[in-house]
Amino acid sequence: MMSMRRPWVPLPKTRDNERDPYYHTPDWRRRRKAHIQKEPFCRACTNAGRFGIMGYVVDHIIPRKKGGSDEEDNLQTLCRSCHDSKSAKDK
Repeated sequence: MMSMRRPWVPLPKTRDNERDPYYHTPDWRRRRKAHIQKEPFCRACTNAGRFGIMGYVVDHIIPRKKGGSDEEDNLQTLCRSCHDSKSAKDK
């Protein structure tokens, strides 16, 4: 029996990067790995005086959808909490 989509059940939310196939390319994965090795701690936490918080997300300071590049000066390492806060402000 085939399952039917129930319209009253909301679709699962997806993150923006799941919609952009670029973030799954070998080029991005290479850039991400190199940036995290260069800057392993969350930049926002460090600037706020919270030292030693590991960053797991490489974030575009100026988002790609707003014309930001993949150049090193437009990338920053953030922890998940700081990235989520920044992403909410960017919308």
